Amino acid sequence: MPNENEAPNEKTAQKPTQAQAPSTKEQIMALEQEINESRAAIDKDFAKKFASNISEEQQQLMFNDLAAFLESYEQAKLENLKSELKPKIAKHDELKIQLENEGIEETIKAAEEKLLAKYPKANAKVVMEFMEHDLTKRQQAELMQLDPTDRLLAAYELMPQSKGKELPQELNDLNDDGSLDSNNKQYDVMNID
Repeated sequence: MPNENEAPNEKTAQKPTQAQAPSTKEQIMALEQEINESRAAIDKDFAKKFASNISEEQQQLMFNDLAAFLESYEQAKLENLKSELKPKIAKHDELKIQLENEGIEETIKAAEEKLLAKYPKANAKVVMEFMEHDLTKRQQAELMQLDPTDRLLAAYELMPQSKGKELPQELNDLNDDGSLDSNNKQYDVMNID
């Protein structure tokens, strides 16, 4: 009988309270194994299936042109495999895309957390828009060389407001008519000769 002060053993420690759904990666691995097992079973049974449905033309090929017969056998086998495994392969491809999307979402979330840890007032969506629309191709290429979780942070640091920069005072004082009012002097910035 176990003592209450002892640590639980592996059997009792690993009992989940609720059944957990397998991860996408686990589903992909299980499906790959299932596809391989199905392929082996289909390969094993196909010869019997082919022999029971052999046409007279294929029988003639078997005796007259063995290479052509074997080629037709392999083609029929391939078509049978495709038709039998098509739903499983489609599900496999769907799960692969889902796994890629999950990875992208996790990377974006990690990048946002990294950005907000250093700059709590930053807006990740604004930074992403800045990355897409305001950076030069060269700057974008440089960002792509960084670790994906560092890209948002680096882009934010390229933004003017992240450096504490604001518009120059002269531009803040620009009137609607294009004239600059600074120290009670009028300058016409639109008509510079």
